[in-house]
Amino acid sequence: MSASNNWWDQFPKPKAEPEKVPAEQVAALYTSPDEKPGETFLVVDVRKNDYGGGHVKDSVNAPAQDFYESREDFVEKYSHVPKVYFYCGYSAQRGPLTASWYQDALDEKGITTSKALVLEGGINGWVEKFKDDKNLVDEYDEEYWKNQKKH
Repeated sequence: MSASNNWWDQFPKPKAEPEKVPAEQVAALYTSPDEKPGETFLVVDVRKNDYGGGHVKDSVNAPAQDFYESREDFVEKYSHVPKVYFYCGYSAQRGPLTASWYQDALDEKGITTSKALVLEGGINGWVEKFKDDKNLVDEYDEEYWKNQKKH
């Protein structure tokens, strides 16, 4: 049996499996008069070393590698926000994992005022669809994305 080198293996496997939500559905929140970032919804970018090239408008950065150990503080700060969307590069590993840890923490405390969700496609999908929309992307860096495609 070989030892794993995945950073997340040092933490408990999450129980929750948050729903993946299409980027267009999340984007629609930004134009709805009934929705307000940070109040009715929150978008969380969990990238760390690859945090670059821009991010979803008004998102907060909470790196996945540090999230499990700080999840209690995150719950205290954001459990009043009904919809919390997590994403990473493609929302294939870190985004869903972090969303699961958040939902597990909510469930353990019996908190039902907030729900963890996953932004389908991650920042790569978001940028592909919305890179030219300043209302949806902050700090877009075209050179960064050109270089990403080369690798």
